[in-house]
Amino acid sequence: MTVRLWDIYNGQCVRLFTGHKESIQVLAFTPDGHYLASSGVDCSIRVWDLSLAVLVCDFKRHQSTVYSLMFSRDGTILASGGVDECVMIWDTAVFEEEQKRKNASNEGLLGRFLTKSTPIHRLHFTRKNLLLAVGPYINQ
Repeated sequence: MTVRLWDIYNGQCVRLFTGHKESIQVLAFTPDGHYLASSGVDCSIRVWDLSLAVLVCDFKRHQSTVYSLMFSRDGTILASGGVDECVMIWDTAVFEEEQKRKNASNEGLLGRFLTKSTPIHRLHFTRKNLLLAVGPYINQ
């Protein structure tokens, strides 16, 4: 599967990122616009350097489809969540380190927070950097 970045003024595709094995469900840009994170059914979170058009990181800790990615307002944290009923917090400082080491995967996981039978559908950072997670409670 691919992610395409389009110039909306001339209609041209300016970047093409390939590598996901199954459909992509979510994209998120860092606040400074330097990186793009993508994820979906293949459970991996891929982080791309937009200026160099290269893969920086490939995180593979989720056990099921990832439906939400969100960068903190200052860009220092990436949060991810999905069907596996957990929220993962990633350190974005690892992006530059990983780029130098050529994509050593799964570094930078700061925390993993399980929910009570709630797949995560959306994540949002408030202005005070509080993370909100939303999903349906499934009584089992």
